[in-house]
Amino acid sequence: MNIIFLTKYFPPDSIGGGEISAYYLALGLVGKGHQITVIKRGKKDRDYNESKNLKILERKKLFTTEVPNFERRWAKKQAQILIQDIPRDTQIIHSHDFHSVLIGAELKKIIPDHPFFIATVRDYWPVCGYGKVKINGEVCPGCKSLRDFKDCPKVARGNLIHKYLRMWRYHYNIPQRQESLKNFDTVVYISRALRDEIKKSRNIFFPFSTGRVIYNSIPLETEDYTSSFNGEGKTILFAGLLDLHKGVEFLLKALGKIALKADFQCILAGTGPLFEQYKKMAKYLRIENKVNFLGAIPYRLMPDLYRKTDLVVMPSLWPEPFGRTALEGMAYGKAVVATRHGAPQEFIQNNETGILIESGNVLELAERIIFLLQSPDERRRIGENARKYVLENFHPAKIVEEYERIYFKNN
Repeated sequence: MNIIFLTKYFPPDSIGGGEISAYYLALGLVGKGHQITVIKRGKKDRDYNESKNLKILERKKLFTTEVPNFERRWAKKQAQILIQDIPRDTQIIHSHDFHSVLIGAELKKIIPDHPFFIATVRDYWPVCGYGKVKINGEVCPGCKSLRDFKDCPKVARGNLIHKYLRMWRYHYNIPQRQESLKNFDTVVYISRALRDEIKKSRNIFFPFSTGRVIYNSIPLETEDYTSSFNGEGKTILFAGLLDLHKGVEFLLKALGKIALKADFQCILAGTGPLFEQYKKMAKYLRIENKVNFLGAIPYRLMPDLYRKTDLVVMPSLWPEPFGRTALEGMAYGKAVVATRHGAPQEFIQNNETGILIESGNVLELAERIIFLLQSPDERRRIGENARKYVLENFHPAKIVEEYERIYFKNN
């Protein structure tokens, strides 16, 4: 099959789990003999080949850094630029992120005898401008009333002009985002939690289609990573965006309590808008010597961090749409502590393949981390169970087959 992937970023220019997921899906499809053309943002127009059946086109005029306030107008212009890169024998056009879904919806309108269009929704952009979390850390039901907008972290952080501009932008564009999804032949969600949270949002302006759920794949190698088990149990890893919805403040407060009872080192791999604020917070809690802020880490270096860590934490305040960090930690045979809402509930069986805690409960997080640090046998048992579960349910070949069933069914 000739398949086009639309995505703003694609490794090595990857900034998050969505791009990584698209990358591994592309590799899996190439391995099955499909021809994949990835069209992504670039600094200049250029074509280069990753392999025989994987062609990557960088287009400097596509996927501009920020979508302007009139999103549909922007997407129409982008579609007109993109159409010249669509071969006539294209069978599938697959949009992988917010930007490419907007463009794909407009592209479908102008391609005669259009191919099959599929969108993968990886976060809450159809219903939310931030991440389904209010400024106080509570889960947001959706931006519809003035009060909802005032509670949005993105709105709250802006100056007076930015506040009103962002409120207007979300109010105006969110219905059009949902309208864009209606133009696709199939919509895929990366977890049941994501699909259901979108479904119950108060700002749904269109008849909701349940959509298909296909998880992201987790790259797995033949090495038995449980061999990297460290009985000392001192290293904690958090990897992700340093922002409110990821629960880093919640984690730092827990680490402040842990410091009174156990020895540890915590690695924070990532950057974000609250990076400096969290560094100051660690100093205030007197744990600055126990917390290592690494900043942004290239994805190719993450395996080494997973091997060296003893347990992985995902203290999210938002309902995680997927939870790649938790699953990758599990794939490396590590015990994972995650909050009890969002997608992690779908793959973490409490005390068997990981540990689930209540979101925002500092004391519970501290207690569970201390328990795992001081219980090497439990840490090993949970890690081994976790790796086995990921091998059986998130293998790249399994995810590729699920997408193939959609592709072939409609061609």
